[in-house]
Amino acid sequence: MKNNIACDQNAFISKLREMNFSGPIEIAGRKFMLYHGRVIAVPNEQEFTIAQFRFLIHEVQKIASTEEWQH
Repeated sequence: MKNNIACDQNAFISKLREMNFSGPIEIAGRKFMLYHGRVIAVPNEQEFTIAQFRFLIHEVQKIASTEEWQH
């Protein structure tokens, strides 16, 4: 079911780093990215489904500024 994969974990973390997020910080086996005191949890799966990716994008949009998001 590879056609249901939207993004892999490493690519997502790299993109967040480009947007000035720091991390990942690992706590109790979970990864978290930080941005100006705000936290986003990164799913444990190595590849994200389209539904997971949409949810993550929505969370990032709530945290990051429009300028950084469009970079």
